[in-house]
Amino acid sequence: GARKLSGAPPSVVHLGGAWAQWDKQLVDARIAVEETARELDTCKYERDATVESLSRTAESLARTAESLAAAERACVDTTDQLSAERIMRLDEAESIRGERARFDQEMTAMREGLDRAVLDARSNFEKEEAANAMCEAAVADRDGHEEERISLVERVRSDAHAMEAQRLEIGRLQAGVRTLEKHSELLLKEKHRLALELQHTKRSGFEGGAASYHAPVSHLPSYSPATQASSSQAVNGIPVPAPVAAAAAVAAASPF
Repeated sequence: GARKLSGAPPSVVHLGGAWAQWDKQLVDARIAVEETARELDTCKYERDATVESLSRTAESLARTAESLAAAERACVDTTDQLSAERIMRLDEAESIRGERARFDQEMTAMREGLDRAVLDARSNFEKEEAANAMCEAAVADRDGHEEERISLVERVRSDAHAMEAQRLEIGRLQAGVRTLEKHSELLLKEKHRLALELQHTKRSGFEGGAASYHAPVSHLPSYSPATQASSSQAVNGIPVPAPVAAAAAVAAASPF
């Protein structure tokens, strides 16, 4: 009906409507292209940002890998150091156990000597008691046995001297035993300290802390067989260390 009213050929009217539709589609296409261009620009910006972020991430990962490698090397070095220190502590503990065993043997010998001295003292005391009884009987009958009384008195004096010598010997041996007991207590304390340090060393190794090292025991006297042979004396036929002999000499010099 429109084509008839306008008087235009049907083909012209039809093309005019198509051109309008094409213009509209062209405008829509241009808008879509501009939006696509903006989206492409945004994608390029995001791509560049992503590339830069990935580059920084790669550099960070490389630095992290280097740090991890350095930490691994430090961990290996620390482990080796802890292993060496643990071996050293075990050697020190073994040495202390050996010294403790030697001191126990010496203390056992000293106690055996002390027991023998006590038995000798008791025997001499019994002899003295018997001699005193004989002396009293001789004194009661001294009128008829003066010479025998004098002989018995001399025997009593001799036994008294022997008993005094045994008492001095007991005093020296007791002083030696006290000295060895004090040294044994020091060894027990040192052993306990080493055990605590070994536990602390193990704990520090697991926590990644720095290991600490203490010098071996130097404030305790050494009683190795070589030094003991050169710094020991004999008491009642039993070899004892020089400090024990000195303590026994002081006890012998005391008036008590």
